[in-house]
Amino acid sequence: MKILLFGLPGSGKTTQAELLAKRLGFKHIYPGQMFRDEIANKTPLGLEIKEVMESGHFVENSITNKLMFKSMNEYENIIFDGYPRNIPQAEWYVNHMSEDDLFIMLELNEQIIINRLLNRGRQGDTLDIIQERINVYKKETLPAIQYYNKYMHYINGDDKINDVYSEIMHLIG
Repeated sequence: MKILLFGLPGSGKTTQAELLAKRLGFKHIYPGQMFRDEIANKTPLGLEIKEVMESGHFVENSITNKLMFKSMNEYENIIFDGYPRNIPQAEWYVNHMSEDDLFIMLELNEQIIINRLLNRGRQGDTLDIIQERINVYKKETLPAIQYYNKYMHYINGDDKINDVYSEIMHLIG
């Protein structure tokens, strides 16, 4: 089974993915960590990713999809945190999905997201950067999410962490 968690930056995807992975024994996968792992392991793909990232560009969809495919072959039960992020990735994934895949959208008011991100105190989480991340999400990720609309389960991400977790566990069954 694969669980795909979607939501704006700061919606609680990673928090929920970590809780679910611990409870269910699933592998928690998100592209940024996979990129960092490949770079740290100095794989040929990692060297290519490092070069792209250091140049300030986004890692190509083909590379991201290659890493996702690798994970799907290594692990039976996966929680994808924020993947797919755009239409090309969504199109790729639909050709590799299973009937039991679970698509979950954590919905929150944009102002709540902004407040969460500003209050978590991460370096670089300025209002301008947060607004830009939200804009990129709306432009690139939201269309990918709509691609999966017929499969999507919507959960109020504004609830308490344990309430959101319980609702997700209820969906899993």
